[in-house]
Amino acid sequence: MPTNPKLKVGFILDDQFDIFDCLSAYSVFSLFPDYFDLELITPKADKSPVSNYHPGKVFPDVSIYQDPKPDIVVIGFVNPTILKRFPRLRKWLEDIHDDLKFVLSVCAGVDIYAQLGWLDGREASHTKVGIHLAYAYGPKTKWAMDKRWSHDGKYWSSSGVSAGLDMVANFIAKEIVGESAFETVEDELGLVILRNPKEDPYAVTHSPATEQLVRYLAVLIRFILPIFLTWFNARLNDESHFLVPLLRKPLSIRSGSHLRKIPSPQKRRAVVPCYDGMDLLSFLQSMHFMSMGWEILPILVSVGDSKHVTTKQGVRLEVEHKRAEMDEVFPVDWVVVPRADDIPKNVLSMVSDIMAPGGIEYALLPRNFGLSNNIRKLCKLVLDRTENAGFAEDCKFLKKAGDVCIGKDSTLFNLGQAEVLPVNYES
Repeated sequence: MPTNPKLKVGFILDDQFDIFDCLSAYSVFSLFPDYFDLELITPKADKSPVSNYHPGKVFPDVSIYQDPKPDIVVIGFVNPTILKRFPRLRKWLEDIHDDLKFVLSVCAGVDIYAQLGWLDGREASHTKVGIHLAYAYGPKTKWAMDKRWSHDGKYWSSSGVSAGLDMVANFIAKEIVGESAFETVEDELGLVILRNPKEDPYAVTHSPATEQLVRYLAVLIRFILPIFLTWFNARLNDESHFLVPLLRKPLSIRSGSHLRKIPSPQKRRAVVPCYDGMDLLSFLQSMHFMSMGWEILPILVSVGDSKHVTTKQGVRLEVEHKRAEMDEVFPVDWVVVPRADDIPKNVLSMVSDIMAPGGIEYALLPRNFGLSNNIRKLCKLVLDRTENAGFAEDCKFLKKAGDVCIGKDSTLFNLGQAEVLPVNYES
């Protein structure tokens, strides 16, 4: 039965947060509107759009200065200095802690709870890449590096972003809604949710001696890292400093707006048409795919006259360009269209304009597009104008032989591992 009243879920944003961690979890919660009210919370006094490590900005719903009272708080990866930069956030979290029914984290967002001492003596999961951060910020936490997620009391924590989807689905099913939640998530998002946190292909195990060495190194990192991050963030766009280009290069995988000012000439330029009503997770999956080590430069363009777009789930985004600024975007190598219940005609028109000059290398459409008339037209347009068109197998209504199709039931989220097969579309 739906909860009455609904549980309030607060997602913490910061100018240096990972949009995938935070809003992927948001997408799962949004599937259960009878149970949850969702709000994006900023530690700033105003509610100005919040930037992140990827293109685009997100509009928060509420500021901590308005003293929101969530029942559940969720934090994805944020700059670990956030509590130092926003002392009021620390006080607010400490004030609401005892009243929180559940505390969730995705990826390295767990570092914030560890710094607060909430996880002392408790089991928690952390992104495997950042194990040094785990021990640095939570020396008294029992880090479970062999699990996709951990559950200890009211605390749920996951490793990476895809593990976060598994964790949130399991949390909702086991704590709030019941087993039917699994079917809802899998049907709506087109994902297979793992039920066992031990099913982790990225599990990390260490000998006692190695773990002790990591703990010693973590003590040094705990003091050095905040100093380095403060210095680096202050000089991120200072091209005159010889270290900045060297430090920026290994971070380029994140493709944040501040890292994209001097794009590599080898990077492919991918336009993502953004529009009201587009599916949030599909948008995130497209962006995530392009950030996974591929040399792709995502460019967010609104199909309308404003740079502001509202997703199907109600999240408001500010993108980089609007339709009238398309001349600044060319040349374009890829077109990646997020899915929706239906595709507006202006999306169709914009994709047509992008593909008119020719030279498009790939056009990618997520699965579950449905069969609306505009979607049929979009698919036909893409197939007619590019040699490489990626679709899922449920688009068999398309009538063209020899185009590539991304394997059955795959999405852009796992496109990097998907087998690409030639498909003859059936009538």
